[in-house]
Amino acid sequence: MEQNVNYYVLRSIFEYLNGLDLSNASQVCKSWLEVAEDEKRRRGPSCVIRNRREMKSYKNWDDIKKEMIECFAIKPALCMFSTNSAKKDSHLQKCHCKYLPHNCYTVSLDTESSSLENENLVAMYFPKIPNIQISTFTFNMHPWTMGIYCEELKTLFDNSLNNADQLKTVIEASFDNDCHNTSCWILLCKIYYGTSIGFDLLEHFYKWFPRKRISICGGIVNHLSVCNSVHNSRVCKNMAECVAILISGTKMQIWTVSLDEMNDNNEDIEDKLKNIKEIVKLKKHSIIFMFISEYCSSDMDNLELIMFEYFPRVPVVKYLCNGAFAGENLNEKYVQGCNDFENINTSVLMILTYD
Repeated sequence: MEQNVNYYVLRSIFEYLNGLDLSNASQVCKSWLEVAEDEKRRRGPSCVIRNRREMKSYKNWDDIKKEMIECFAIKPALCMFSTNSAKKDSHLQKCHCKYLPHNCYTVSLDTESSSLENENLVAMYFPKIPNIQISTFTFNMHPWTMGIYCEELKTLFDNSLNNADQLKTVIEASFDNDCHNTSCWILLCKIYYGTSIGFDLLEHFYKWFPRKRISICGGIVNHLSVCNSVHNSRVCKNMAECVAILISGTKMQIWTVSLDEMNDNNEDIEDKLKNIKEIVKLKKHSIIFMFISEYCSSDMDNLELIMFEYFPRVPVVKYLCNGAFAGENLNEKYVQGCNDFENINTSVLMILTYD
């Protein structure tokens, strides 16, 4: 009886701890570890947003980052920081590593916005949990050799990724026909060279796994960088042309929606979102990734409010970008259109839900 009382007392206390304090509490003793693990299973992905006007109350950028990182609910395996600013600020280029736990991949994306009112900093934290696997791949044009270098694989590929068999070997377990995993890609491309790398990757994904459903969501941004201590080397604010994030799990489901202002009127957009609401079956934890094109009208700003109306308990991570893309097995014409910026009026969202 006393043991049960202690459990529920600890559980009620642990409910108010942030991710870092909860992780520390789990190391005190075996009984605390049990309570902490149960509390971790209760928590899912989280998102924190700060407006630039709010930031002015802080003394410096480090204070802002520290405060936002302290908000994460569970030890993250993946962090995505996003800024949209009217001009490139030097403080956006600083490192996050000293505030984050070891083995956490952090990607920062920035889109130059023409609107001062919408200047925000968005932080998304995806938890480290056993039933969800996250693989990350950072690509850059090699500085003195013709080719594309992958930081995680420590490998140089040719410019069209035609010799990327090593990459295929690493990811094929998630796309094997006998595998019960559901997988999705978040693809982030820096404007110009990054889009070329990104869509070469897409072409190879479909070529390698023609019978497997491949869900894609992503955007084109002005600046892209990573902080990464996962692969035995601490890479701080390393600039990237393209970042590919693979998320897979056995009890996970994915839905993607593409909204095109050129072809979809407000009624069409509303119908698409209503249809999604009807077919989506949310599991224990969920998150919505939303990539909004900078070139879309202000009507697209209401998407976040509409999604909140349909999914009030699901965190929505909104990224401003120069162009967006989403879907399953995107055809060659669509991919080429994104690469040529013909689809800059497209905004997309991806709903990810898991137990």
